[in-house]
Amino acid sequence: MKIVYLNDDYPPRSSGGASRVVFLLAKKMKELGHEVLVVTTVRERKNEGEQNENGVCMFRIYSDYNERWRGWMSLYNPETVSKIAAIFYKIKPDVVHAHNVHFHLSYESLRKAKKAGARVFLTAHDVMSFTYTKFTPRERDCGRINYHVSFLQNLAIAQKRFNPFRNFVVRRYLGYCDKIFTVSDALQEALRQNGIKNTETVYNGLDATPASTPFLARGRNGGGEEKKIILLAGRVSHEKGAYILIGVLPEIQKAVSRASLRFVGVSEHERKKFADYAAQFGVEDSLDMTGWIDEAGMDAAYRESHVVVNPSLIFDSFPTTNLEAALNKKPVVATCFGGSKEFVIDGKTGYIVNPYRAEELTAKIIDVLKNPEKAKAFGEAAHERLKKEFSLEKQAKKLLEFYNRPVA
Repeated sequence: MKIVYLNDDYPPRSSGGASRVVFLLAKKMKELGHEVLVVTTVRERKNEGEQNENGVCMFRIYSDYNERWRGWMSLYNPETVSKIAAIFYKIKPDVVHAHNVHFHLSYESLRKAKKAGARVFLTAHDVMSFTYTKFTPRERDCGRINYHVSFLQNLAIAQKRFNPFRNFVVRRYLGYCDKIFTVSDALQEALRQNGIKNTETVYNGLDATPASTPFLARGRNGGGEEKKIILLAGRVSHEKGAYILIGVLPEIQKAVSRASLRFVGVSEHERKKFADYAAQFGVEDSLDMTGWIDEAGMDAAYRESHVVVNPSLIFDSFPTTNLEAALNKKPVVATCFGGSKEFVIDGKTGYIVNPYRAEELTAKIIDVLKNPEKAKAFGEAAHERLKKEFSLEKQAKKLLEFYNRPVA
């Protein structure tokens, strides 16, 4: 089978969650004997072109524009659509599976794929099919699931970037899909509440190769004692709970004096703001920050941590950091908003918390740090859950079931 994956960015030029998912899927489908091609975009013309990488044919298309026009260009990007059509005409794919196309490749790529005679699928990784940015729950209550975003709410969010026809046109383009996959049931419900149907949840997966015995905290403080590292990884930001973690660290240190924060994935723009905020609480020496690091560095960061945290204040569809923590047998304290609770079993593989309740978040982190046997049990249970229910093999097989279904 000839499978084409579409995603706006791709490793090594991106470390985002969706690009990582596409990279792993492409590799797995290749291992299963399929011909795999990837179409992605780059910001510099010198990087445009076709090349083979590890048996996967890569097509990189140049696209760069002011984000102000994303409400329009995400629908039809004249810099990319003709080149995408030419690629489809040349390779004649059996399946085109789009992922994040809402910035550069554009939703028009779905129509081009259908016109080329392919079976067409899209995986929704986030809420960008019905709103312009991250979705912040209006009710700070884990039990409420009001995900609907109205026309006026989108106008208030987008302001000068607003396209009044955007959501209507997106839904029309999604009609070219044989099936829309969502990465969690929570995201499926969010799409349903915003008029997007024909969906099926297919969880992202990882190959759960046996993890080595975790080594806990190589880092040491000035007195030579082990640090207790609390890891937040990904696109670290206010929305991901960074400021809340800094704010509760003094209280955590009252119970666990060696506790420290490690942020991985911090932009230069955010670094100084986080450092200044930590200084207000007197914990600047207990905050370690790095930008994007390679896979080996990321693996080391997980292994050295004592607990991985995902205290997102926003709807977080299905954080891959939960899976990566489980791969390294680490317990997780995760947000109740979004899909984390579909992987993290509260009280068995970690804890699910309301990040707006600082005392609850603090107590759960302290509990894991002060009880290493419980932390180990959580990590072992998470690793077993990853192997049995959330493997890359299982994800690929479920997708292939859809790829192989006869055209209706």
